[in-house]
Parts: sequence; C-alpha cells; structure tokens
Amino acid sequence: MADLFTAPPKFWRDTRERTVSSAVQGFVTGAGLQQGGEWVGQVDLSVLPWQGALLGAAGMGFFTFVKCIYARTKGDKDDASLVKLDGA
Repeated sequence: MADLFTAPPKFWRDTRERTVSSAVQGFVTGAGLQQGGEWVGQVDLSVLPWQGALLGAAGMGFFTFVKCIYARTKGDKDDASLVKLDGA
C-alpha cells in the first residue's frame, strides 16, 4: 500500500476518469433521468430526487475509486484496470 503514493501520473488520470464517469452515471441513475425524462418528455428540476441522485453518485464514485486502488495490485501497475493489458 505504501507504493500507492508513488503511483505514476497515468494511474491517477485513469482512476480520476473512471471515478468521475461512474459518479455521473450514478447521479443520472439515482435521479431517474433516463426513464423519467423519457416518460414526460422533459425534466423538471424542482422535482428531481436530489438525495437519491447524490447518494448514487457518491456510492458509485467511491466504489469505483476503491476498485481502482485494488486493481493496482492485480492488473498493470500503470493503470486502473483489473486486467493486464499485455501490449494493448
């Protein structure tokens, strides 16, 4: 775990991208925008379930970050993937 602080910048960029994209997906899913906006044809922000959206974003972002940290011990040391990308 001590080598986590010496991880290359590529690892941290990859981790940041994965965490942010998961958080955005969690926000959209928690808010119900995918299905609700389709039914109504529009989205009314005054009735948006903000708590569900924020909790979904926080949860998915957190667990993605933890997965990326764990992946450094299993996959390539230079990125946040769980699989080893031999020459890819």
